[in-house]
Amino acid sequence: MENVETVYIEGQFLDGDILRTSVFGMDFEEGVLGIAFNLKYDNEILDFIKYEPGEFLEQGGDPFYLVSNDEDEGKIVFGETLRRDDEFPSGEGKVADFYWQIIEDGEFTFSFERGVVSTLDAVRQDLKNVDWQSIILRRDEDEELILNEQESILNTGEANSFFDLSNLFPWFAMGIFLIAIGLFISKKSFKKRTYSSVNFK
Repeated sequence: MENVETVYIEGQFLDGDILRTSVFGMDFEEGVLGIAFNLKYDNEILDFIKYEPGEFLEQGGDPFYLVSNDEDEGKIVFGETLRRDDEFPSGEGKVADFYWQIIEDGEFTFSFERGVVSTLDAVRQDLKNVDWQSIILRRDEDEELILNEQESILNTGEANSFFDLSNLFPWFAMGIFLIAIGLFISKKSFKKRTYSSVNFK
């Protein structure tokens, strides 16, 4: 059976009513240039605290991150990309960690919207048939994590127009724009920006 390229979520409850969700990618046969998605969450019972980069694209160089919290809509807009002269990792690894303050206990649903995984051959292109898996998390009386059955959304490419240059987020048309940025931002500046935590509260 052929492997399906997959993006999925794992969760862990931490001290102080903090929930950490980790986004992973696996079974990517082609080198990955960048990843972008909206991460939907319930803004009535969760407050977004910060994100931390994962190691997956970090293996290839110094990724550039663009992350914002749309608190009213209850979604994190996440984009990460390498530069043209970086190495593009394949296989599997962690994309990012997201930390949440629990306002009210219950079932915590996380789902992907408009997910895109891009590679670079002669030009940037988006991988099709990526399996984006949402998840529902809850905890029992002993603070143990209980995972509900995951739901999968197979992205066959229809969502890719979200990142077209003519759309609302031209910053993540991962070709010309971010390659140009790479020419003007020093490696030191990239490193500093990559590893800083962002708090949108």
